[in-house]
Amino acid sequence: MDSFFTAEWFSIALVIFIMGMSKGGFPISGITLPLLVLLWPEQGEAARSAVSFMLPLLCIMDISGALMYRGNIDWQHIRKLSPGMLIGILVASIFFVSEQGLAVSDQVLKVVIGLVGLVFSCFHLITKKITFKESPYRPFGFGFGAGLTSTIAHAAGPVMQMYLLPYQLEKKLFAGTTVYFFLLLNALKLIPFALLGRFSTQQLMLDLKFLPIIPIGVLTGYFLVAVMKEKPYILFIRLSLAITSLLLIIKALS
Repeated sequence: MDSFFTAEWFSIALVIFIMGMSKGGFPISGITLPLLVLLWPEQGEAARSAVSFMLPLLCIMDISGALMYRGNIDWQHIRKLSPGMLIGILVASIFFVSEQGLAVSDQVLKVVIGLVGLVFSCFHLITKKITFKESPYRPFGFGFGAGLTSTIAHAAGPVMQMYLLPYQLEKKLFAGTTVYFFLLLNALKLIPFALLGRFSTQQLMLDLKFLPIIPIGVLTGYFLVAVMKEKPYILFIRLSLAITSLLLIIKALS
């Protein structure tokens, strides 16, 4: 990490800025981890290092986003999702985060992250033709999926959006509910990551250097949610996520 070049510093700063925008309510978080893994200098452990590096920053972003959207939260959905989310975090921590658990190579993680991005892109193309039936199992299943994918690869954005989109929440209520759900989710993930030794002093010092970018990104995302129409930026998100995810899979398999 000490040997990052100027271009690499700039690239990582850009990714953090984009993630900050998503925490401000502009839904482009799906782009960020695939992009960060592609740009990460230490490619031998890029996916694993990038996941650990991003978690403390995500928590700071969540707090910033929560301040922006206080009062715009549907707590009912968060309560319904929480039991499944807790079990998802626990299962992922035991089987994937723990060194005694299943060994997941960096190459496999890259493919998984890329596939999640592609599935999300395809989902956006067909979502208007699909309706979900409400059932008592649905919140648990989506909560479990969010906890599992977020703990492994910070990839729960698609899961949360697939759960909330059918409810057709007002724009700020949708963004605020998402922000507060991830505030809880990422705060809980700190516990197993810390206990299982996933953080290093070097990583945390690097996190500190990128902190000033966070409020700029969050404020930019909040502003864009307020002024932009949905269709232009949703199209941008679909294309960017699909291309980045495909590149990540190709790089992992090559």
